[in-house]
This record gives sequence, C-alpha cells and structure tokens, in this order.
Amino acid sequence: MLARLMAQSLESYLGISAETRLIVAVSGGADSLALLHLLTEQGGKLGLEMIVAHYNHHLRLSAQRDADHVAHVAQVWGLPCIVGHGHVEALAAAWNLGIEAAARRARYTFLAQVAQEKQAQTVVTAHHADDQAETVLLQALRGTSAGLGLRPVSPLPHAPHLRLWRPLLKASKDQLLEYCQRYEIAYMQDESNDDIRFMRNYLRRSIAPLLAHINSSWVAALGRFAEAQATDADFIAQCYAEQVAPHEQHGHNYRRLPKALYRQIHQALAIRWIRASAQALGQTEDLGQERLLAAHRLASIGETGKRAQLPHGLELHVERSTIAVIRLED
Repeated sequence: MLARLMAQSLESYLGISAETRLIVAVSGGADSLALLHLLTEQGGKLGLEMIVAHYNHHLRLSAQRDADHVAHVAQVWGLPCIVGHGHVEALAAAWNLGIEAAARRARYTFLAQVAQEKQAQTVVTAHHADDQAETVLLQALRGTSAGLGLRPVSPLPHAPHLRLWRPLLKASKDQLLEYCQRYEIAYMQDESNDDIRFMRNYLRRSIAPLLAHINSSWVAALGRFAEAQATDADFIAQCYAEQVAPHEQHGHNYRRLPKALYRQIHQALAIRWIRASAQALGQTEDLGQERLLAAHRLASIGETGKRAQLPHGLELHVERSTIAVIRLED
C-alpha cells in the first residue's frame, strides 16, 4: 500500500519538478524513517539523491540520542547526513513565540539553509493523514486566515523560493508504524509527544478518541475536506493571478494596488492581496482573520490618510490613488 502510494507521489512530483536532489527531514521517529526508507527504495531507482537533515532542538534529554540514531541510520543506508543544533527555548524568548512555533521556525530555517548549501530546491517531510486531520482541526479552532490544511507541494515556510513536498499525506500513522515493523526499522520514541500541555498533543491524546466515537473515519473525512478546500483555493489563486497580480506595484518595503481596483475585486482576492503583501514584506506568521477583515474594511471604505496596524511593523495605508501595505523602517 505505502509503496504504491509513494510511487504515485513520486510520479506526480516528478511531473512538476525536474529536481533530483532532495533534502529529507528526519526526526528519528517512525514517520520520517518510513519516509526515508520508501524514498531510498523507490527514489533511488529513479536516480534521486537523498540528503538526510536532522535538527536537534535541545528541548529534552533524549534529543542527542535521536540525532545519533538518525546519523547512524543514514550511515548504514549509505546516505549523507547533516545535523543542526539550536536552543529553542532561547530562540522562543528572542522571537517572542511559543515553544512549538519557535521550534517549527528554527527547524524550517535549518532545512532551508541545508537546501541552499547543497543546491537543492526541495525539502521532503513525513507529514501524514493524521497530521493533516489535526492541522485542519487546529486551524479551525484558531480561526486561522491561512489556507486550510496541508498541501502535497507548497512553498517552504520562511523560505518561499524553496519547495516543501509531503508525499505521505494520504498515509495513516498506523500504516507507517506497520511499515517500520515489517521492515524492522528501529525508530525513536519522542516522549514530548505525550505532553498534553502542547495543543496538538492534547488533541491527539484526548480529543481524537472522542471524534473516533462520532466517526471512526474522521481522519480520512477531514483529509477529503482539506482536499476540497485546496481545490477552491487553487481557483482563487488563478483568479488572483489574472485579476490582481498584473496590477501590483512593489518595492523592498511596500506593496501597492490601485484603489479603484482594490474596491472592485471580490473580498477573497482583496484579503489574499493583503496577506500576500505582508508575506512578501517578511511577515511569516498568520495575520489572523479578524485583523485581516479590519484592514480590509478600512481599505474598502476608509478615507485617504487612514491606516491600519498589522503585525511586525507593517501598516496598511489608504492613499489617494492606491492601497498600500508598508513595512515601517527602523
């Protein structure tokens, strides 16, 4: 089952990319080692080159054990391995982020650095169907303004010029565990996954069993829901490329759109422009739907000279003939 899924994912991915060098993110757990084994077995036949990348967050005593295990597996399987280090608690304080968000940013920043050093365009992760379902639920609970769920291929967070490929989004956690058992792949257990102080762990341990009582196929159902949302998002992206993108003005610290056009286009496209402008100016975190809607209302009816605050030193300005998102200079 997983071999067929990987073959299909490889065929689809290679249809959109000529990339032959992949940076494979490996934590040492069952998911990422199953991914690495599948890529080695099937990708190797296609001439793909795999480089293993592991990031040590130094958040628990067993973190070095996991790094050593990944390096050992890579050596046994004949793959190059790069291990990065970071003290996430210090980074979280410096970045004013929670531990989970800081760990995610640090990990993706490391993966982007490895990709750039090794002249690769693609990072591969072992996100699976259970991750997809949990992500959809968490986004809904947070009222996120970003696209719902995970995509098979998307820009790499914090490095949008690189690709993030998730070939196992339709594989379940149980399937990955069974795969490791079948091929006798030793993997590490991350004890922090049992810490229900983290929202995703609480959902996994406490909420998921309740959802299973309502619908035993809730993971697959949310996966289908995310796919449907992705189809709608693709259509909006096409409309954006045709109706909005050709009219943008941009510089190193601003994005502008003609006011008359902004007030004519559909709200979905207008809000997408604000979000895309903020991202282009360095805002990597979700802006939040309420903040986006408030900025959109001001841009739609506000008088010239009105401003709306956006996170991290960004502002939306209503100008005489344009709507602008500006990054304030220090």
